[in-house]
Amino acid sequence: MIKAVESGDLDVTNASTISTLTHDKQAEILKLHNKEILAEAKEIRKNAMESRRQERIAAIREKRGNNKPLIAPDGANSVIYADPAWGYISEQTLGYPTMPLEATFSRFRKRAPSEKSLVVMTASLR
Repeated sequence: MIKAVESGDLDVTNASTISTLTHDKQAEILKLHNKEILAEAKEIRKNAMESRRQERIAAIREKRGNNKPLIAPDGANSVIYADPAWGYISEQTLGYPTMPLEATFSRFRKRAPSEKSLVVMTASLR
C-alpha cells in the first residue's frame, strides 16, 4: 500500500480507509483498477458510517428506556419555565446584561414556591 501511495496510484485518504482491513483483503483490493479501489474504499467508509449510526441509535434507545414520567407537585407555580440571560455570550454581543451560571441557578432556587418545584431553563448550543 505504501508503494501505491508513493507512486500516486492511491491517495492517502483511501489508503487510510483500506488500511482498516486485514492484510489479505488489502492486497486483494490493491490488485484492482483505480476506479474499483476507490469504489471499495467508498463502500468501506459507507459501512463504517452506517455502523456508527446504528451504535448511536442503539445508545439513544437505551437512554430512552431509562426515561421515567415527570410527576410534578400539585399547586400553583409548580413548574417554572425560564429563559435566563446566560453568561456564555458577552454582554456587548447581546446588548443586555448576563449572569454567571451559579447566579442564574441561585436566582431560581430562591423564587421556587417549594422544594419540589421544577425549573425548566432554555439553553442553546454554542
